[in-house]
Amino acid sequence: MEDFLYSIIDAQINRDINNWWWELNLTIDEETYKAISYTYTAYPYERGVGYVGTCGEWVDAMVSTSNKAGFGGREFLLPMVDGTTAAVKGPWSGRPAVYMALGFRPYIEAHVLVLGKYRIVMGLTKEGVDAIIAKFNLPFHTVVGTETKWYDEEGGEQDGDREITCEIQPNDPNMPKIRDNDDSAICAFPMKPISI
Repeated sequence: MEDFLYSIIDAQINRDINNWWWELNLTIDEETYKAISYTYTAYPYERGVGYVGTCGEWVDAMVSTSNKAGFGGREFLLPMVDGTTAAVKGPWSGRPAVYMALGFRPYIEAHVLVLGKYRIVMGLTKEGVDAIIAKFNLPFHTVVGTETKWYDEEGGEQDGDREITCEIQPNDPNMPKIRDNDDSAICAFPMKPISI
C-alpha cells in the first residue's frame, strides 16, 4: 500500500459535473500509469462473463456478452489469475455496481489525470480510496451500500441485501449526500449503509 500511496501525486474530491455525487480526482505520473499491469478473474453470469482485473489497489472491469460490439469490436487479451490468457472480443465496460453484484469486492471509479498527458477513468478498491483519503486528509469517507429488493437476470424479484455500490460521502452531515432516486447516478437503488 505504501508504494501505491507514494504514486498518487494529488487527490481531491469534488461534486460531479451534474452535482449528483462526490467523485475522486487523482493525479499520477506516466511512469506509474504504464507500470499498472492487471491480472483478471472471470465472474460468469447468465448473459456472459464479467472480467475484473486488479493490480494492487487499481481495478479494471469489463463484461463479455453475445453482443461483441463494445470498444468497436476490439479484441482484448486478458492475463488471468490462473496463468492463462482470455481473448475477449468486443467487451463492454460497466459501473462498479455491476461487478459488485457479480461478487467482486467494493470499488470506486476515479477520474485520473496522467500528468501532462490525458484524463482517464480508473477503478480503485475501497481500501485504496480509504488510504488516499487518509493520506491527503480529505474530509470524506467511503460507504458500501446495499439494495434490499432487486431483480435477477430473468426479471424475478429477489429479497435480501446485496452490496451494490461503494461511494464517497462527506464527513460533515451538513454537506449534501448523493442525489436520491436518479437512474444515472452511482446509486440508482434504495440504499441502506452497512459497515465493513
